[in-house]
Amino acid sequence: MGSPKHLLRAIMMVQTGLWTATEAARQLGVSRKTYYQWEARALSGMRSALIRRRPGRPSRAPPKALARVRRQLDRTRTELQLTQQRLHVLRILSGVKPRSKKKRGRDGRAPVPPAPA
Repeated sequence: MGSPKHLLRAIMMVQTGLWTATEAARQLGVSRKTYYQWEARALSGMRSALIRRRPGRPSRAPPKALARVRRQLDRTRTELQLTQQRLHVLRILSGVKPRSKKKRGRDGRAPVPPAPA
């Protein structure tokens, strides 16, 4: 692709009627089909840039959606805590000692026990 400056100039020449699409494609060293693809992308980008938007930084998420996600997160955390407490009580009642976490090496793997002699 030529420089954006050359592409913009070619598009403007075609849009003003000074060049044909064939002439613009020849000047850019591409096929007419490629020129039309680039022109469509460029004009689409211009339209998007000209859409009226509210001033200021756009919000990250709609407030209602964000509040809904936060409520679900709170419910999930509560359910997790209750499940952990239930599991603890069941272990106490059944006499099973909680498993200790295995120590792991620097590579994140559990140590390999030595081979029997």
